[in-house]
Amino acid sequence: MNKMDVYLLVRKFFYSKQGVSPLLATILLVFLALIIGKLSADFITEIPIQPFICEQQMKLAIVKVADEKKICVNNKTYSINYVLQNQGVVIDGFYVMVTGNTSDVIDRSNITLQPNDSFIDTIDFDPNIGEVRRLEFKPVLLHPALGEVDCQRSILIEHFPPPCP
Repeated sequence: MNKMDVYLLVRKFFYSKQGVSPLLATILLVFLALIIGKLSADFITEIPIQPFICEQQMKLAIVKVADEKKICVNNKTYSINYVLQNQGVVIDGFYVMVTGNTSDVIDRSNITLQPNDSFIDTIDFDPNIGEVRRLEFKPVLLHPALGEVDCQRSILIEHFPPPCP
């Protein structure tokens, strides 16, 4: 194949009067639309909505009375009494991580706290934990597009008042 043959093939391919068949054009168009949709969906889901929701609107706190937090741990009955207050947007549940020699996570995701609501609760923890050294309350928000949003904005308690009576 010499240069002239290549030139004629290229010319025939690009300058022919025939177009792409309608079926092939439709398939190419659908394929192109799917690729553009996938790329834009990936881009949209990577927009950092979570930090805005968590940092700007959510505030969960242990209630204080006379500068003393309303929480107590009973290492004999393996229970914790506490009072939480939601000072922000609706919180769609929370988890409590109890840490001693081991850790235990207590699921309270079925409890919804409306703004300015207080919640009094007693939870029982695994006796194998031993003496409780740390408590962490992790709130969860439900977002219509993201589902369950873990805010990484928890209440951490490492110094406890006297044990429960």
